[in-house]
Amino acid sequence: MSSDESKPKEQEEAAPASSSSFTMPDLSGVDVSGAQSNIRQGIHQGCKWTVNGINGMLGQLQVATKSVQEPVSGVMSECEKYGTQAATHCRVAYERRHEFAPYYVAGAAIGVGGITALRRGRLPAVALGGLAGVGTYLALYEPLFETPTIEWPFSNLTGNLGLGGGNKKE
Repeated sequence: MSSDESKPKEQEEAAPASSSSFTMPDLSGVDVSGAQSNIRQGIHQGCKWTVNGINGMLGQLQVATKSVQEPVSGVMSECEKYGTQAATHCRVAYERRHEFAPYYVAGAAIGVGGITALRRGRLPAVALGGLAGVGTYLALYEPLFETPTIEWPFSNLTGNLGLGGGNKKE
């Protein structure tokens, strides 16, 4: 009879536990509040350390950016100021080109003719000087290309600089 009694015990122990028969062990007697508070404090300290590190890194980045940005912005504002003045002078000179056209034509003819005369002689100087004068005349009075009307962004500055043009107050 001993062999019959031992068989059911072996079958019970050998049978695999199915997922429906698994039960969670009873942990009601275990105190985990101390462990949870330690984990929370660790996470809190880790977050605090990470935030402080990132804030320090961002502060250093801001100092480095400002140390480069201040000189560059100073130079850029000076360049913008002088560039605006130069653009205004060029625009005014372009608008007033018809007033000085004879001088431009004569200057181009004499300049090119004089340089050519020094290198090649009188006949080539007269020919190239004449071509330079005709080319300058055509460029001033007869535009070769259709040029679009350009609205200058600095047109209101010409009145303030005493360069003529711009919006005049009556």
